[in-house]
Amino acid sequence: METKKFNLKNDIIFKAFFARKGNEEFLIDFLNALLGIKILKIEIKEEVNLEKFVQI
Repeated sequence: METKKFNLKNDIIFKAFFARKGNEEFLIDFLNALLGIKILKIEIKEEVNLEKFVQI
């Protein structure tokens, strides 16, 4: 079975990773570093489903 590797620089992969429920901590850390402000809580309202965009 072939294993596919995805690069987080790809927009779809980026969205799928950071907009997945359970990854809020990663998104908060990323936004805090990028924006230079302190975000304590974030709510993901709509998940990006990677399987819709990429045939695995």
